[in-house]
Amino acid sequence: MSAISKISSLLMATFFVATSCVAAASSLGVNGQWSGVMRTEDGKRTRVQTKIGAQAISLHFGEPANCSIEGLLLDVEQSTTVYRFKVPQNGGAFCSRLYPGEVMITPDSSDMVRMSFTRSAVPWSALLHRAIEP
Repeated sequence: MSAISKISSLLMATFFVATSCVAAASSLGVNGQWSGVMRTEDGKRTRVQTKIGAQAISLHFGEPANCSIEGLLLDVEQSTTVYRFKVPQNGGAFCSRLYPGEVMITPDSSDMVRMSFTRSAVPWSALLHRAIEP
């Protein structure tokens, strides 16, 4: 097999895996707008507005975090979709400490999802409700 054939086969396999992950994420029914309160076990909390798509996620945190961060689809493990955070564009210590982490989204019901991530070795989690769109 020539080098070009090997590269072509590798690219086709990579495309197939990426397409499968996107299809799996879309089929979980979590795409859309979600909101809720992120919490730690020791009582810290902040409000979050989340927009989930098949290939990307965006999170906006209210006070005291007051920042936004986006992530790109990384993997789908059973019913959990994993996104990898990108470098935050608007600053804010809370979001800066999320990078280069991951956020996990797991459907709980048709109108709720569980979201979790770790920030500075502290786990955060939330049960988000589907936001009412105008």
